[in-house]
Amino acid sequence: MTTAPPHPLDEPPTIAIFGDFNCPFSAIASARAMRIQLLGIGVIGWHAVEHDPTIPAAGAPVRGQMADDLQRELEQIHRLLTPGDSVQLRLPSRLPNTHHATSAYAATPPDQRSTVRRRLFAACWTEDMNLSDNAVIDRVVGIDRDDHLAAQWRTEWQSLPQQLVPVMVLPDGYVSRGLGALARLAEAIDGAKDRLRRR
Repeated sequence: MTTAPPHPLDEPPTIAIFGDFNCPFSAIASARAMRIQLLGIGVIGWHAVEHDPTIPAAGAPVRGQMADDLQRELEQIHRLLTPGDSVQLRLPSRLPNTHHATSAYAATPPDQRSTVRRRLFAACWTEDMNLSDNAVIDRVVGIDRDDHLAAQWRTEWQSLPQQLVPVMVLPDGYVSRGLGALARLAEAIDGAKDRLRRR
């Protein structure tokens, strides 16, 4: 008698995703990653990285060309949203430097990271809070920092062929970046929902 192979939902893979809290595409990737975990089709290791350390420590005012560029990105994202993407993104008044947010997220206990990640993205992209401000980080996350783990995540991210966010590394080592990563996350969600409906 042969044993049937395990159902994909029985042994969920570990997927690494690198994203930055000041990146609206990363905000969508984070929301889809949480849906994947809720559906039981993947264990997500979300690694926060500061992808642009040249942003001033106090953040950069969103105006002029930056405002135009970010507005175009938000319009592009809105066209990519699926019915299950319950994410509302608005143009912030400042694009934050995310060094402290990344370090605070790294210090968050793993079982609380999904909640904290959602709050950090909402603070930047919905509530227009400046994540460059330590007082904001203290309110949203707490005062603990883990610069060592944040630096480890950054080193892993920098070892990838291209330093984009978001980027997803699948269990077999395949790397998917940017819009490709968002599409793969959406496809995984749709596939899981179809399988659940057929059960």
